[in-house]
Amino acid sequence: MDVDGAEVDIKLGTFLDNTRRRADKLTPERRAELDQLGMRW
Repeated sequence: MDVDGAEVDIKLGTFLDNTRRRADKLTPERRAELDQLGMRW
């Protein structure tokens, strides 16, 4: 992942776990985008 020109390694499992834990704080748009990608909540 590229953030402000710097390489950042993010483990997919960690991202998914964090996203699921914070699902109630996601914007409806973000939640819809993740749903379109097949996110399993």
